[in-house]
Amino acid sequence: MIRCLVYCSTVSEPLPSERLLDLVSHAETKNRQLGITGRIVCEVGSFAQVLEGDPEITGRLFRTIEADTRHKHVVLLFDRLVGERSYADWGQVTPGATEANQESFAASLLRPTGPLLAQQVEKTGLFSLMDTRAGKVLMNALRVPPRQRRAVQTVDQVFMAAEAIILRDGAGKLSLEGVAHEANITLQAAYRYFDGTESLLRAVVRRRQVLALNAAVEDLRTVTFRDEVELAHWAVDMLLSRLLRTGGVHAPTYRFIFRNYHEILHDGMWIFAEALRGAMIRCAIPCDHISDAQLAMAMSGVGAAAKTVLLRAPELLATPEVRSAIVAGFLGTLRGLGPTGSRPV
Repeated sequence: MIRCLVYCSTVSEPLPSERLLDLVSHAETKNRQLGITGRIVCEVGSFAQVLEGDPEITGRLFRTIEADTRHKHVVLLFDRLVGERSYADWGQVTPGATEANQESFAASLLRPTGPLLAQQVEKTGLFSLMDTRAGKVLMNALRVPPRQRRAVQTVDQVFMAAEAIILRDGAGKLSLEGVAHEANITLQAAYRYFDGTESLLRAVVRRRQVLALNAAVEDLRTVTFRDEVELAHWAVDMLLSRLLRTGGVHAPTYRFIFRNYHEILHDGMWIFAEALRGAMIRCAIPCDHISDAQLAMAMSGVGAAAKTVLLRAPELLATPEVRSAIVAGFLGTLRGLGPTGSRPV
């Protein structure tokens, strides 16, 4: 499988055209060496880029990009595994801020990502989450849920600034005062939406999981499974690769949050379970005996087992033995609820 990842960002300071060309030329050389294909556009004051390649290599490259001080406010628009590449090489879309160029770039993005990304390009960051159930859970976790576009943009600035500080300095250096300064907003504006540093930390991880959860739910509308065994393998892979390994969050911070705030993982399990049950119905996998609540409990058990391994020995999550054990636990719970008429693991 190929990982397709799309982000946009804002330049930290104006770049002369010659420096911009050097930057793009260096990126082209590096991406070709890594086997990365895609497209980049450099508009006035901002970047947007499609990256596609080996999942692990693409993930490492994106983490490097996020840490690059030449830009800030990196917003991950799309992160999904796809069957094949949409680009034969990596190149630059004609730069410029004209409407025609913007439409050209948006059209080029549609090739790997479909209509979903077109909507997210129009309304990046939190605004792309507000119409989803998981996004509303995140909104309601804030001290004051933002309602207007300007308020949403302010919260987005806080999230981007917080992630930049965590990646650069670690969670120990995070404070609302520092975030407000980084985001170029007043401290009062930051306190309007967050009670303090702790609530901000929890929300940063929760937001990353909401993005992953929304992508998973979208995938479930089209993925086909022959039986509950295939569905179980898919669900566990999704949990391990997206919901547990939230890209871009400082690893020690992520483990600290997961160790201390259990609700962050489990809040999304009900939504994910409902989507799984919908996929079972669509694929004619017997599930009348399973309620949404029971499926959510089964997924929560899988999540708890995987989280324990993540906190104690994260390298084991990549081993076939551990993944098979987690899948078997999920299937055991499902089959304990009633017959599903499928072959054994």
